[in-house]
Amino acid sequence: MMISALVFSLFDAKLYRGTCVKHRTKYMKSWLFLALLLAGGMPLVGYSELSSSESPQEPGLPTLDYKWILIDTTHRTLTLMRKDEAVLFFKNISIGRGGSSTLHMQGDDTTPRGSYRIISKSISSQYKLFIGLNYPTDEHAELALDENKITPVQYNAIVRANKLGLNPPDTTPLGGAIGIHGIGDGDLAIHRQFNWTQGCVALENDQIIELNLWVEVGMRVQIY
Repeated sequence: MMISALVFSLFDAKLYRGTCVKHRTKYMKSWLFLALLLAGGMPLVGYSELSSSESPQEPGLPTLDYKWILIDTTHRTLTLMRKDEAVLFFKNISIGRGGSSTLHMQGDDTTPRGSYRIISKSISSQYKLFIGLNYPTDEHAELALDENKITPVQYNAIVRANKLGLNPPDTTPLGGAIGIHGIGDGDLAIHRQFNWTQGCVALENDQIIELNLWVEVGMRVQIY
């Protein structure tokens, strides 16, 4: 009991109050777990291993919500958030020539709205850098299946890839290869005035380089 009391005396009430409900619950669970370990005389090595991975037995993408990206397709802005604080802000971004949409269909040049995870980061000879998103997500696939735009087999392939943290197939009518990239050798003036991509979100080259320093695979990206 004395050890448990000591653990909870270390609990930062101010930090607890400053978090959202979701993170309060997660924060409390971590401290309760630590108190139980200490009270029972169990080694702490197991705690460090468990806290570093939320579900180590499950394949797929890690869940990183401390930092996240908010993309406003109406005002053409991208904001990198750290919890509820804006860390980076880029304006005059470019989206698909067809605007934004609930579902991106192969060849319609729209940027699909939704909640994503970053699935890859790579150098691009054409666009400087490419940050890949897991489009189509399960939600997009379910909507497309309900509207008879994809088959059950295609739906299952998308869901399976997302569960494993792999690139969803881009051979269905929903297309794929949606991400955030630079403009490469493209015209900066055109980029700042017009939406020109086939569905991706484009930044200026110096912006994508700066953003790349902050992002990690598993980070959430919200496009609306």
